[in-house]
Amino acid sequence: MIPELVSVTQVEKENADVVTLTLSRPKFHCKPGQFNMLYAFGKGEVPISIADWDEENLIHTIKGVGPVSQGLCELAPGDQIGLRGPFGRGWPDIDGNRTNLIIAGGLGLAPLTATINQLAVLNQPENAILVYGCRTPADQMFQSRLERWNKSLQVFQTVDIGDRKWQGEVGNVLQVLPRLNIPWHNTRAYVCGPEVMMRFCAQTLMELNCQDIYLSFERNMKCAFGHCGHCQLGPTFVCKDGPVYAYDDIRKHWQVREL
Repeated sequence: MIPELVSVTQVEKENADVVTLTLSRPKFHCKPGQFNMLYAFGKGEVPISIADWDEENLIHTIKGVGPVSQGLCELAPGDQIGLRGPFGRGWPDIDGNRTNLIIAGGLGLAPLTATINQLAVLNQPENAILVYGCRTPADQMFQSRLERWNKSLQVFQTVDIGDRKWQGEVGNVLQVLPRLNIPWHNTRAYVCGPEVMMRFCAQTLMELNCQDIYLSFERNMKCAFGHCGHCQLGPTFVCKDGPVYAYDDIRKHWQVREL
């Protein structure tokens, strides 16, 4: 329950309201898809997915949507924050013998970054696909990473609303999926984004005969280990039973209105 002090070493602005913080945290071990509780002094604590890490650094990508997350986005190198974690259940391991399909919407790309990096190392583009959708071109993030990933994965980008400079696809991620020439019965899907997007993605994937689907949920997490009950989803707690769920495990609870 007691946060550990960590220092901000780098701040990178991804777009108008999204920032990537690099934190000094040697010997940090976690699983892709897990999250940390980050504490901004004088403002409070919020759960933030772990985007990536190495032996000396820990990376979080944050959107300023409230007083705490906005406070985190306003930090500068040398500032300190509190950190608890890692918490939760992450993504399943990559299976090099199957097609691995990553579907991300907006900020949902951040919790999938470490998994995408693992796929990039395998360098099997025939078995690794990223479909990334945003509202507008200005909302896109990780441009340099996307260019790098495109060398070892199949990367599809789309926006809901284009502009004069945008030369890519206009529409949502759902319209890309049926065009993918992959063995759906032997595909594992990793999905993260707005909940309404994930709901329709799961339905579309099932219709395409993809039965192995994992989704990352977001709820109002406070304690991060299933004690306070704020993040309850059916009989589960997102902070410890998630945030990553197999679709088969969560679909009956997800269909309950306002749950």
